Amino acid sequence: MKNVYLQLIDELDKDKSLVIGTLVKTKGSTPQIPGASAIFNREGLLYGTLGGGILEAETLKRAKTAIQNGENIFEEFNLNAGIDEKSGAICGGTATFILDANPIESLPVFQKIKKSLESRIPGFLVTVIKLSVKECNLSRFWFEENNNLLNDLLSKYGVETNEISPISRMRNAQIFKVESKNIQIFVEPVFPKPELIIVGAGHIGQELCHLGNLIDFDVTVLDGRPELATK
Repeated sequence: MKNVYLQLIDELDKDKSLVIGTLVKTKGSTPQIPGASAIFNREGLLYGTLGGGILEAETLKRAKTAIQNGENIFEEFNLNAGIDEKSGAICGGTATFILDANPIESLPVFQKIKKSLESRIPGFLVTVIKLSVKECNLSRFWFEENNNLLNDLLSKYGVETNEISPISRMRNAQIFKVESKNIQIFVEPVFPKPELIIVGAGHIGQELCHLGNLIDFDVTVLDGRPELATK
């Protein structure tokens, strides 16, 4: 599947009234993990997934509200319904998500992500979540791998040093609590697609190319025959 932030860039060219939802924290059994993201428009789910089922259905309702009023949402959703209940989910956990009602404001950040990934440079998307009784404000930042400014930003918000040190080895998204009870920092590693280089565009190479694209590899096929060496 195409990186959801790259897809968002394309979709914002067509429609500015979009919401991007992201799971930032889970506890217990949930259908997806932190970092799962989905794009919603006025009609419904456009791209990606937060796990399907009732969680996504409820998120969709809130996304439509966010589109209407332009306000972000930060919410915890309970998946602990009893097995005999007619509605609700029985996964056994909780899922916390954010709905960004104004992703166009973070477009320069998403474009930086695109530029880095085109150069095959991984990095970290940092979302600073500021909560109050009436609103949820989001600020996004992009740091390429091995950029010390990421640690500086986390230190600025009071993230403990022992929590910062493993950042460079992060493979999964993680939320950090900070000194202020009203602020949370969500750090999401973003990687370029794995490469698959196929030598030979014969019948086996063609099938491998098809399979590689299906499972989201960046596929290159090498063949010296002019009739096969096409873009």
